[in-house]
Amino acid sequence: MSHDQPGPPPSDAYSARYGPHVESSTRQRIRSEVYGDEYPAEVDPRSFVTWTELRQLARELRVGHGHAFLDLGCGPGGPGLWVARETGASIVGIDLDAGAIARARERAQALDLADRARFVAGDIAATGLPDAGFDGAMSVDTLWAVPDKAGVIREVARLLKPGARFAFTNWDRDRTPPGYLPPLADHRPLLDRAGFAVERYDLRPDAEVKRRTYYERVVAAEATFLNELGEEATRRVMFEAKGTLGLADGVDYLAHSRRIFVVARKRDLSATR
Repeated sequence: MSHDQPGPPPSDAYSARYGPHVESSTRQRIRSEVYGDEYPAEVDPRSFVTWTELRQLARELRVGHGHAFLDLGCGPGGPGLWVARETGASIVGIDLDAGAIARARERAQALDLADRARFVAGDIAATGLPDAGFDGAMSVDTLWAVPDKAGVIREVARLLKPGARFAFTNWDRDRTPPGYLPPLADHRPLLDRAGFAVERYDLRPDAEVKRRTYYERVVAAEATFLNELGEEATRRVMFEAKGTLGLADGVDYLAHSRRIFVVARKRDLSATR
């Protein structure tokens, strides 16, 4: 098939059930070129998270030795394990991709963190974990791909102890490309309804400038991806890049997207009684 257009999206392409993330040395090289010293190559992030954001996540969770935090949509575990190592806290990571969970367990062993790292294949909207069992929760570039965002945020609220914090990176979007889930322009109402007090809600428009450069270079490297990954995986990579740039329908979706860094504290309702 021609690769001039992204082509039809994979089944349920950008939901929580999208399947294994397409990773390659070419994507890693392009991220490194675009983000420079801010690209956290050693944690293999599989996302757009930067060193600055990772450090902020570790700081804003306010966890340490004797605490346990969640990593929702943990993938192969790189960012969450880095936060666990930096803070001294224990981590429970959850992701639908069983292959990514297996790699996260291997990474925990390699980092000598297996004694305080647990990774579970499951739905982050219905974890089955006990109420109020965690001292914090993080998520890196995951919520945009979840159909029931309100349900996930309610689940996080259920899992956290009163006063614990949920820190995450994601995007507010006014429009999304064909094949994507519907946009969410502001996460704050969902957080408020779930019982969170938003302490920090940073908009980072400069991040979208970097993301545009990244996608442009991905599209320019299409032939390289074909040689490296084959046609099906390249189609998925181009679906994301070309769709976001609006090459399929002429809409600049990055102009309708804002990267956010959010910290929300679970309200202690007993204190108001």
